[in-house]
Amino acid sequence: MKKYKISQAVAFLAIILVLPLCSFVGAQTLPTIKMSLPQALEKAYQNNQQLQANELEWKSAQVKEKSIVALPKTNVNALLGQMNTIRFDENISLSQDIPNPAYIRAQREAARQEAGLVKQQMAINKQELSYNLRQSWYQWLYLRTLKQVLTHEDSLLKSFATAAAAKFKAGETRLLEKTTAESRRQELLQNLVQVEMLMKVEQMKMQQYVGLPDAFEPVEDSLSQLRLEEGIDSAALASHPMLQYIRQEMAMSEANVKVAAAERLPDFTVGYFIQSLSGPQEINGVTHSFSSVPMFQGVSVGVNLPIFGGKAYKAKQELFVTQKAAQAKQSERVKWQLGQELQQILTQYVFWEQNLNYYLQTAVPNAEAIVSNASKAYRSGEIEYVEYLQALQTGLSIQKNYIEAIRNLNQTVLLVQYLLNK
Repeated sequence: MKKYKISQAVAFLAIILVLPLCSFVGAQTLPTIKMSLPQALEKAYQNNQQLQANELEWKSAQVKEKSIVALPKTNVNALLGQMNTIRFDENISLSQDIPNPAYIRAQREAARQEAGLVKQQMAINKQELSYNLRQSWYQWLYLRTLKQVLTHEDSLLKSFATAAAAKFKAGETRLLEKTTAESRRQELLQNLVQVEMLMKVEQMKMQQYVGLPDAFEPVEDSLSQLRLEEGIDSAALASHPMLQYIRQEMAMSEANVKVAAAERLPDFTVGYFIQSLSGPQEINGVTHSFSSVPMFQGVSVGVNLPIFGGKAYKAKQELFVTQKAAQAKQSERVKWQLGQELQQILTQYVFWEQNLNYYLQTAVPNAEAIVSNASKAYRSGEIEYVEYLQALQTGLSIQKNYIEAIRNLNQTVLLVQYLLNK
């Protein structure tokens, strides 16, 4: 019986220890989700909480437009007591204020323009989200490609370190060569660790932008060159969300000018009443006696005129006129600033394109030839380890500068796409 208890306890302890390990192993073997950039952008538009909030704000603004048509509340009044005779009489009246139809139309137009302003803000947030995701996307691909370059370099250094260790063991070389080879490789491994850490950071950024609970990676294996379409000029900046937002602000100010002007128009009041006149009443020379039941009725009509405060109405109208003029100036300034920025980026694009062509046509082929020939020469004993390391360093530097040129070129393309809202 005692042995059974011991076995049971051991089994229970084993289950406790093994189950988390199994879960950990299972979690480690889960495949990473692969996703294309269009798919990631679509997911980001669906899951981003800021865009979801903007969507609700826009719907709220649309509801506000529909609520403008509601008339003010109807007034119901009752007068009870000795108002006509010494006896108890009743007077019940209903009245309704009716705003000027032009004022209602102006308010509806202002509400419609306000909804448009919310939608333009949503377009700005969507553009920012797209740009941020694209930046992280291509930065991750740059780091992925850099990791591939460093990994290839590590394979060369590994062979170099192995060869140096063999030579040292055979007494064909000094300790310095072996130590240099190992130190250079360790330094490269540290660079690889740093690149992997930066990849993880960009991966977390993309996961945040897309709004997915699980990590994912771009479906591409390496960095590729982005290209701009020909014929881009400043006229294409008209679609930029910031310019669209300022134009919408101008439209809203114009609508508010019309609202302020319509406030000066007269409003109307219509009413109906019914009342009692208790006691004898003379009608066409004949005396009639009436009870306290309401039976005498009529209507009332009124006009509400802005007799006082005319200066305040005028000042409000001038306020929105001035706002519109300021927004027009702001639109011109932003358009000019975006145009200057576009020209600067296009100039950078031309430079980086030429720089990349140089690496593709000259530098990269030379680097591959340098590394290949140096590896053969070192193995055959034609060159010393110092020359070999210099050759490897030159080849690695050219490869890193090459993918750096691709990254810089792609960053200019992303900026152009951002400015043109593409």
